[in-house]
Amino acid sequence: MCILIELTGCVFIVYLIVLFTRKRISVNRYVFYISIVLLPVAIYIVINEGKTQKYYAEINAWPRTEAIIIEEKISGNRAVLPEVTYKYFVADSTYLGKSNLGIPAFGGRNKRTLTARIALNELPIGSKLIVAYNPANPAVATTQLHPPWNHYGKLGFAGLIYTFALLILLFKIPINTSK
Repeated sequence: MCILIELTGCVFIVYLIVLFTRKRISVNRYVFYISIVLLPVAIYIVINEGKTQKYYAEINAWPRTEAIIIEEKISGNRAVLPEVTYKYFVADSTYLGKSNLGIPAFGGRNKRTLTARIALNELPIGSKLIVAYNPANPAVATTQLHPPWNHYGKLGFAGLIYTFALLILLFKIPINTSK
């Protein structure tokens, strides 16, 4: 939510600079209507991604332990990803978990397969991983300790939409600059 406040401040600074230069900027009404729709969409995306960031902040507070990879394979037909099965120990209990190691699933199929193979070669069976587990329910664990790559892309896209939509709305406001 802080990002919206910061962007709003930047937009108002740009708006005031344009006002002081006494330039009139005309805005097409269709562009104005589109910006009316896009502004709440951008706000929704930022709020939703804020929840994602909060979730990963909670995960960062979870205790960590070492896990041992017991199985690995490449899975998926379209989104080819590495998949490792690991076991970890918490308070004399053994738990199992699965992870795709946070590898993004984009690019051509051959590229994704190659990336998955490289990731699995770097972590062969028997190697160790760090996992964070939920202290209230140790059966819930993750190797993904930070938001995924697309989280930042969504935030940037929403910020861009928000900035342009707010600027268009501000420039549509009639201002009497004649004295």
